Amino acid sequence: LDVVAGTGRAAARGDRLAVKYEGMTARRPGEWHTFDDNRGKLMHFVLGMGEVIRGWDLGLVGMRRGGTRRLVVPSQLGYGARGAGAKIAPDATLVFQVRLMNVQPA
Repeated sequence: LDVVAGTGRAAARGDRLAVKYEGMTARRPGEWHTFDDNRGKLMHFVLGMGEVIRGWDLGLVGMRRGGTRRLVVPSQLGYGARGAGAKIAPDATLVFQVRLMNVQPA
């Protein structure tokens, strides 16, 4: 879901992205908490190459620079049955607010 539409070229597989984000999950039904954010710093990765969870590799395709997208990532496209330490329970659905700061074409 695009919260804010960006401008310019759409992100595609193989592009290098720079993003700011916040990730949330529910500890219990109706009780959400932030498990991760990049505290204003940019996170860089190549889209579609497995450098991030599959939900991001799929969910950020087509996003444009300056845009903000809310991703609801089911467990099988996130950390699955293993979870991620104490912050993300096994089989957790994750919600991310991602702002695309830059797209470098492949």
